[in-house]
Amino acid sequence: MAVGTYTHTRVHEKTVFANPYLRCDECGGSVPAWHNNTACGCNSGFWSEPCKHNAGLTSECPSWSPVNGCSCPAGTHPVLPVPR
Repeated sequence: MAVGTYTHTRVHEKTVFANPYLRCDECGGSVPAWHNNTACGCNSGFWSEPCKHNAGLTSECPSWSPVNGCSCPAGTHPVLPVPR
């Protein structure tokens, strides 16, 4: 009798944020996206990408908006990483 081996894989869904200044409240790392467990069917919860913390997010730019971007004076925020 043959024994079948099954490998279940899943592509995790990420929701990318428009605000490039978001930081994780736990580690302070840049958070460009979060894991969307509703979209991929996971029951493991939500987490920030890439740090995987389930913590709040804070924007380093209090003036940021999706229409105007950041209107703070130049040099008041860290240099943003180049998206890959």
